[in-house]
Amino acid sequence: RLFSPGPRDNDVRREWGWGDRFVAMYAGAHGVVNRLEQLIDAAELLKERKEILIACVGDGGERSRLVAEAARRGLDNITFHGPQPKDRMPDVVNASDAGVAVLQNNRMLRTVYPNKVFDYMACERPTLLAIDGVARELVCDEAQAGVFAEPENPRAIADALVSLADNPALCAEMGRRGRAWVIANATRESLAARYLTILEGLVRGE
Repeated sequence: RLFSPGPRDNDVRREWGWGDRFVAMYAGAHGVVNRLEQLIDAAELLKERKEILIACVGDGGERSRLVAEAARRGLDNITFHGPQPKDRMPDVVNASDAGVAVLQNNRMLRTVYPNKVFDYMACERPTLLAIDGVARELVCDEAQAGVFAEPENPRAIADALVSLADNPALCAEMGRRGRAWVIANATRESLAARYLTILEGLVRGE
């Protein structure tokens, strides 16, 4: 109920000066395991595509270093907006054109479902997913709501961003599929119905 589709041209987009750019937004922790430097590397590869912006929202132990590194490289196509109140995040997601989820290229992380991807899908935004494993199976294969890029492969991430930016119809379709998947599988009502079916089966000895 909190995360639902809303206007792209909202107060967040205007306040942060995103204009008409294609904004791929990462929301979440800025820690070692998130390895956000791969987004800085991708931004450097996309310097000539001025209409593509990577926006990072959140905080963590690596944030100040990441901000300094982007500044050192003179990049104006990646921004860091810091932590935001939870009740503002639906507008932040809706102001973006795509959501981004990245982690280290670590086999131990292949069982992780990032919460952020459900927020992106609920707002009908496609996901650029640089996380392999169960998240890829859910977002890209089952829901068909995003594109996969190899983790810690800046070229693959940059190419995926270009593909999304150049295909607004595909983004819209992936967004619709993501929202439909969330409604069918991740609302409290759908989860409660699933639990009830399981419990009834146990009572019947199935």
